[in-house]
Amino acid sequence: MTMTTLPTAEIRLQPGVESDIRPATPPPSCVIVIFGASGDLARRELFPSLYELHRQDLLPASYAIVGVAPRDWSLAEFRERVRAGVTEHCEGEVVEWEGFAQRLSFVRGDARSPPGQDYAALADAIEAYAAQPELLAAHGRAGRAQAERYYSIETMVAQYSRLYRALQNNKSNFRESIASCVE
Repeated sequence: MTMTTLPTAEIRLQPGVESDIRPATPPPSCVIVIFGASGDLARRELFPSLYELHRQDLLPASYAIVGVAPRDWSLAEFRERVRAGVTEHCEGEVVEWEGFAQRLSFVRGDARSPPGQDYAALADAIEAYAAQPELLAAHGRAGRAQAERYYSIETMVAQYSRLYRALQNNKSNFRESIASCVE
């Protein structure tokens, strides 16, 4: 068997030309919602990656991660499972864990649940985050902060449309952010 080496390309900028690549600036606050938070992909890839971003201060100063899965886990059980995945799949010692763990919350949710059952609890979890005093102070306002929302759907493809419809049908904060994600 013969191995073929593919040619590699080196990108060189002309002298005096600056690159257009700039480090991204994270939003002032965000909520990351992970559907399928009990799955293998989340355990091996997603949570370890988010932990590394946290450890390197590459996430917003104010953020929350809400795991959603059809499990009857307590918050402590969820955090312990995330920690096990981080410990197993991140290189080196796990430091800064408490700061990361405090950002984690868990909502029992199933894509097959009737509308209003699990999604209302998720909307409440996001609202509770948006009403935190330190977040409001960072935004310089009273009432409710407007945090960016990111949704990661780590479930079977067959559940995507059901999740989308369920989120659209529950509380207006989902309708606003889901519409912008899909457009």
